[in-house]
Amino acid sequence: MEHDILRKGLIASVSYVGNKGDKLYALEQPKSTWLLHPGSSRSVETCDGGGGVSGRLNQTGVTGLNRRGNEGFSRYNSMRAELKTRAIHGLTVDTSYTLAHWKDNVSSFFADSTFDGNFGFGFRDPFNPKLDYADSSNDIRHRFVLAYTWELPIGNQMTG
Repeated sequence: MEHDILRKGLIASVSYVGNKGDKLYALEQPKSTWLLHPGSSRSVETCDGGGGVSGRLNQTGVTGLNRRGNEGFSRYNSMRAELKTRAIHGLTVDTSYTLAHWKDNVSSFFADSTFDGNFGFGFRDPFNPKLDYADSSNDIRHRFVLAYTWELPIGNQMTG
C-alpha cells in the first residue's frame, strides 16, 4: 500500500512479505546411537570392524557417513514501512524499517554459522526434524535503512 502524504512528494508505503519453504535440502551426519547392526538392537560401537573400543566412532559418537534428504523447512514473515521524498533542492531521502521473523530447522549445512549451536551439523533427532525448528541463524528482526542522494548544484548544464 502506498500513499502520497499531503500531496507534497512524501511517499509512504507499507508492505508484507511472507515465504514458506518445504522439503528443503538437509545434510545429516548420523550419530553412532542411531546406527544398528542388522538384526540386532545393539548400537554400532566402532568403525574398525573388530568390535574393539578403540574405534573413532566409539570415541566421538560421529560416523564418516553423510545422509542427504529433504527434511528442511523454513518460514519467513516481514512487515516493511518506507518513506521516500521527491528531490527537494537536489536532495532525495529514502528510509525504511523492516520487522521480520525467520524460523527454520536447517539454517546451515555444516554448522558454519556462529549461532548454529555446539552439536555439529544435522538434526538432533533425525526421526523428528521438527525438534530443530527455531529462530534461523539468518534471522534479522529489526532493520533500519537511511539512504540519501544529493545532486550537486554545479555542472548540471554540462553535456558529454
